[in-house]
Amino acid sequence: MPENFKISPRDYDKEPLILRDYSREMLLHGILNLIFFLISSLFVFVIQSHIEFGEFDELVKKVFILLLIFVGFLTISYKITIFSKERFVSLSSNMRAVYYDSDLQIRKIQSLLGNKEFSSFLYFILSSKFITLYPILIVSIGGFIVTFDSEFIISLLLYAFALFLAIIYDILFRMLLYKKSNKNLTNFWEYSQKFVIDIGWIRGVRVIIQQGATIAFFNQKDHDLLKEYFYTFFHINFDTDI
Repeated sequence: MPENFKISPRDYDKEPLILRDYSREMLLHGILNLIFFLISSLFVFVIQSHIEFGEFDELVKKVFILLLIFVGFLTISYKITIFSKERFVSLSSNMRAVYYDSDLQIRKIQSLLGNKEFSSFLYFILSSKFITLYPILIVSIGGFIVTFDSEFIISLLLYAFALFLAIIYDILFRMLLYKKSNKNLTNFWEYSQKFVIDIGWIRGVRVIIQQGATIAFFNQKDHDLLKEYFYTFFHINFDTDI
């Protein structure tokens, strides 16, 4: 058994693990994050044209507008999440997630059996290579074969910058929620990509065929409680086996 790892003596039938349900808010955040990425990708072409023609005043304006959009989208994601009505998810020994509305009425029940994976925009980029990474690779190879000039290099750097902004957007959103929940950022980087767990999802080529349970946490206490729960019922090391 791993060091500091134990099967919880807790009776989950009498005392189920109850967490705040962030699944709806995280879905909205993911949509806004993707929209921002598409917007920033469009800005890449606009910014590049100003670089080519030496219009540095216009370039600064466009970059400033993009940063304002970044802050605006991030603020919307965060405010909607913290001001939304609290909903809850209950985990018991029957290995099911019972989702409750704010009035504590059962909304849905999902099995916790099946594949378990962490979800973040970084994971999305790494897993959706046909949308993000492969185009960069193909264009890079083609560009180096046909030409090798400063405009081509700038285009690649700008597209990489758009991806970078989308990842930072997601990380800052998680950081704000973690800071609000914990009152500090202790151990944030250790957990930053592990706050959202999709369980039993079936996907095609990154297209969702069937949606399973989603569990999210934004404080260290919930991490530790989930770690015990996953090891007790699935014998999965929450930190290394997902």
